[in-house]
Amino acid sequence: MQFWLGLGSNLGDRVAALQAGIDTLAAAGVVADAVSGVYETAPQDLADQPAFLNAVIRIRTELDPPAVLAVAKRVEHEAGRTAGPRYGPRPLDVDLLAWEGGDWHTSDPDLVIPHPRICDRRFVLVPLVEVEPLMELPDGSRISALLDALDAPSQPVHSTPLALALPGSAPPGL
Repeated sequence: MQFWLGLGSNLGDRVAALQAGIDTLAAAGVVADAVSGVYETAPQDLADQPAFLNAVIRIRTELDPPAVLAVAKRVEHEAGRTAGPRYGPRPLDVDLLAWEGGDWHTSDPDLVIPHPRICDRRFVLVPLVEVEPLMELPDGSRISALLDALDAPSQPVHSTPLALALPGSAPPGL
C-alpha cells in the first residue's frame, strides 16, 4: 500500500531528526520512495516555540493504517519525543496524512485518514503538492486547490536549500 507521511521537527538538529525518521522507518520496513524538499515554518497553534522544519514522504508498505501509525509513533519515541503540550515542541513528529485506500476511520482519535487538519495546514500541503501534485482526497478535493485556497501570509512556508535522502540513495549534495 501507499501512504503519505508528514515529518516535522523543531528541537535539536532538525535536519538530522527528519533524516533519522526516514532511516528509522526504513529499518522498520516502511521505505520512502519519494521525499519533498525541506520547508521552514512558523509553529501553529502554540506560537512560543522554535520554528519547524517540515517535509512529506511517500511510502510503500504491506502494513495497514493502524500498523503504519504504530511504527510512526515508535519512530517518534526513538527520536526522543515525550509527552508534552499538544502542538508543543518536539524533536520529531510523524503524521499519517493519507493513504491510497482513501478514508479510514476508527474509534482511535489518532487515526483518521486523511489527516483531519490536512486541508488547513500549508506546512503540510506545500510539501505534499510537491510530492503528489495531482492528489485528490476521498471527497474529490484536489490538494493543489486546497493549498491555493489558504491564506499564504498567515501561514508562511519557506523553502530551504536543505535536502533529505531516500533510503539507499546517496546523501544530498554528493
